[in-house]
Amino acid sequence: MLKHLDVPGYGQAIAGLDWLTLDGLESQGTEIRQLARSSNAAWQILWPAPADEHEKRIAFVTKVESKAKPRSAAVLLTAAIPDSTFLSLITLEEQDSYWVFALAKGMPAKRMDFVGSVHDAMNLVRDFLTSQPSSQDLPVYTDQPELFLELPNRMDLRSMSVEILSHSIESQDYVKAAFKRYSPVSLPLVITVSLLAAAVVGYLVNDAHVQVQRKRDAAQARAQEQAQNLARLQQAIDAGINLAMPIDVLKEYTDSLHKLPVAIGGWRLAGIVCQASQCMARYSAQPLATWLSYSQLKPAQWPEPELGSDIDQIEQPIPVALAHTTPRKLEQLQLRSRLNFEIGNLAQVARLVGVSLETPSTWENVTPATGPGAETVQVPVRASFTATGPAYLLRDFARRLPPTIGITEVSFFLKDTTTFALKGEAYARP
Repeated sequence: MLKHLDVPGYGQAIAGLDWLTLDGLESQGTEIRQLARSSNAAWQILWPAPADEHEKRIAFVTKVESKAKPRSAAVLLTAAIPDSTFLSLITLEEQDSYWVFALAKGMPAKRMDFVGSVHDAMNLVRDFLTSQPSSQDLPVYTDQPELFLELPNRMDLRSMSVEILSHSIESQDYVKAAFKRYSPVSLPLVITVSLLAAAVVGYLVNDAHVQVQRKRDAAQARAQEQAQNLARLQQAIDAGINLAMPIDVLKEYTDSLHKLPVAIGGWRLAGIVCQASQCMARYSAQPLATWLSYSQLKPAQWPEPELGSDIDQIEQPIPVALAHTTPRKLEQLQLRSRLNFEIGNLAQVARLVGVSLETPSTWENVTPATGPGAETVQVPVRASFTATGPAYLLRDFARRLPPTIGITEVSFFLKDTTTFALKGEAYARP
């Protein structure tokens, strides 16, 4: 649908135009008359196509849609943006109303001058990204960067709004964006009118616009820097709350322990330490044990052991196949006070059965909050904790931990009784 935008300092401009193709199969005047006849056109505007582009684009507006001479919002936007290919999504004044426009090699992309709901707008955005040979680092101008953060494409987010647009154009840009009254006139007359318009543009240019240009550049640079910094900060937060492994990995770790042979060629299992996707089993020498006897009898699928200066110890890497896990999301995190309460309550209950849980004490941000706009972002916090106890209680204990707790390391010690030592991180909202 067509939408009249108020461009502060200039006037109104129309968004949501249908840009029709003039393919050059007939004379331009004939093609325009044929298209205008079906559109009941009162106004027309030709797209300022690049010099190497043979096709041209034209849009029409009826007298009902605009009684006064309209301006094209899309032409104003391209005057404010130097890129020949870009995507834009801008919020309008009405609730849930968005303007989407895309330029591909200097020409309006098909169906990409559109005004509608956020749902319809984002569907067009996804279609456009899919249609591009490469959307990597595509310039995207928007005042809603959060709508793009969950898309799989890597884009260059830059700030743009109707307010920024008004600071990014000059008087001659507003003149160039004007429609012309439609009438079946000859080409020489069209050229004459174009020359007169160019003369008016030249007349309007003056020294006063130097200051406007500087203010526009400064405002656009600040807005762009803030949008890029906020996108980087969000990525750092997502990475920071996912540094530790999910609690579910304890099942894979304990399964690996149960499958280990207790003795191999005179070497006895003394302990195991698991981190990420690998466990390290420690075997201690019994009387007459040698490294040769171990290497001859160890499971063939195991990697080579790590042999150090202590001839009575063997460190054996054991790969662990981890199931796919869903990354933690910021909105899933509890408040720090609530998480402290749950962990402390669990510590009180666990000590009754012989499990010691040291609650988190020192909290810190998961990533530094610096740069433009960082003060508007709530950065989550993290703190370390430890737990020890009998190994047979580990799984039941782990099931009672809050689900957003992370595991950094778990160790098992095989003596008279098998015990565990657990290290982890707690993530919370401040």
